[in-house]
Amino acid sequence: MRKWIGDSAPTATLLHLAERSVVRLVFVEDERWRIEGIGTPDRWARIDPVSRALADVLGIHTPGAVFVADGSLKSGYAVKEGMRVMSDACRAWAAQDGLLAISVRTWIGRTMASLCMVLAVFGFLGVVGPTIVGVPFATFVIGSVGVFAPGTGLRHTREGLQVWARTAGFERVLSGRSSTIGSAAIGECFLAAVPYAFVFGDANRWAVRYRRATGRVAPHPGWYPSTSLNDDAVGLYAQVGFNSLDATLCMARYRLEAAGSRPDTGGDHHVGAMGGY
Repeated sequence: MRKWIGDSAPTATLLHLAERSVVRLVFVEDERWRIEGIGTPDRWARIDPVSRALADVLGIHTPGAVFVADGSLKSGYAVKEGMRVMSDACRAWAAQDGLLAISVRTWIGRTMASLCMVLAVFGFLGVVGPTIVGVPFATFVIGSVGVFAPGTGLRHTREGLQVWARTAGFERVLSGRSSTIGSAAIGECFLAAVPYAFVFGDANRWAVRYRRATGRVAPHPGWYPSTSLNDDAVGLYAQVGFNSLDATLCMARYRLEAAGSRPDTGGDHHVGAMGGY
């Protein structure tokens, strides 16, 4: 479990929104998807704030609204901005519920490492004596690189550890490493858990568990369209099953990063909203 969202978080969130019947996923062709808003205000009110934050950026929170994911820079900017607001929403949720706190020790370590970096530079330049003076400071900096890793500036509170443990337990259920739920429960909640299984990388294991529990092949979600990558349910839950949508969203973001610039969004507040097709 990590303290930051992963690259596939937008895809998993859209799968979740489709499962909750507030958006419709439409496969057009390779590297081209339409995400259509179909949810009423009442349905959106029951969606979690993090998912709503992504929908707001993509401009799909009203019936008839459309976001076209086509690998373009504009699409990539919308996805990247969506990841940013999702991250902000996650931090706000964690702070509000007291799940994470600032790690004072980590920030002291970062301060000391930064100071030693400056002293090492001065030492190697001969500003404070022989150049060998910079070696101890450089050694300290190298040894403390870990304090700059993502998420190390925060620590779990007692409540946060409980949430972390429940999340880890849920992942073990999806992957089949835990047998805390029965066959009836697996059959009942299978489709609702698919987006979570996808983001954990356990979609195939979850499908295998369903087949073992029920004796039937895992059903194809009615909210996910068929593509050339998944002609049947078995192919859908394989490692590449949901990759058509995920690859389209990720590719757009990677192209934006490679271009190194923000596309012209035409002054739209919802940078991802695109009317029609």
